[in-house]
Amino acid sequence: MGFSTGSLEDNMPISQKNLYKEISAFKIDDDSIALPFSGRLARENNWSASYSRKVLAEYKKFIYLSCISDGHVTPSDQIDQAWHLHLTYTKSYWIELCQNILNSNVHHFPTKGGDSESDKYRKQYEYTLELYEREFDDAAPDRIWPSIDDRFKDADKFVRLNKTNHWVIKKPPKFTAFLVLLSLFIVACTRNEGDSEFWFYIKIAFGIYVTYKVIQWLIKNVDSKGGGSGAAGCGGCGGCC
Repeated sequence: MGFSTGSLEDNMPISQKNLYKEISAFKIDDDSIALPFSGRLARENNWSASYSRKVLAEYKKFIYLSCISDGHVTPSDQIDQAWHLHLTYTKSYWIELCQNILNSNVHHFPTKGGDSESDKYRKQYEYTLELYEREFDDAAPDRIWPSIDDRFKDADKFVRLNKTNHWVIKKPPKFTAFLVLLSLFIVACTRNEGDSEFWFYIKIAFGIYVTYKVIQWLIKNVDSKGGGSGAAGCGGCGGCC
């Protein structure tokens, strides 16, 4: 699905149309500085500049939805990263946006943890996607608003990382990793002409250990849905404007 700015429904109340226009026109980036908001957002998430700007546009839509909603709404992870960062720009967020445009505060509520919180945020995210489509007469772009399962399956895997001290290497596909390690196991268990009995059995033991660890990893990761630990994202204050 491509990106779309969306269009407001024709029967939307004038007050809501005006609110959306004001939020859309709200300027977060300061073009006079070397590292504007969208640039920092891109740098901290390893995004392209164009993708970061699209996330920023969707973040404004989320803020609008939080204001017109009767209940709590939950952002995608991408939108949540923009929200987290904007909260650190205290003057821009609390005064210029909340006070001057929204006339109310949009608070950020992190999960308290646990299965009940996970279920709550999944339902809120589903409601948010439905509200988005109803308000903008278009489905939310899936490159920024993924499906419910994709939104929460890795919610407890994120960590803050300094790339000065760590290499960041993408994991190979699970099946590829299994084939590589299986090949290593077969090689390890092959008896060479010069191998002693002791060395041969050491190689077999090592191969069994590696296979055991691979099976454990596959059981843990294949078709994992996540979210049970309660790392289920954040909710916004709905109906607050």
